[in-house]
Amino acid sequence: MAGKELKATEKTVLKHSRDGVLEQNLADGSAKKVSNKAEEAVLKTARPDDERFDKLKAAVLVVEDVKVKPLHR
Repeated sequence: MAGKELKATEKTVLKHSRDGVLEQNLADGSAKKVSNKAEEAVLKTARPDDERFDKLKAAVLVVEDVKVKPLHR
């Protein structure tokens, strides 16, 4: 043991966030991404209601001129 220099193990911590898990080395300040979480999905923009209605109308799923009879007599 004389002449051998002892070295402490590096202290690493895991930081959890929405983006996944990040492993930080506190001894030298480095960080690396540990988890394989995919990047945030790109959401589609909403179509106007008129366009949806026109498509349903074209597919004959919506009937416009329907007369409703009252429930009471």
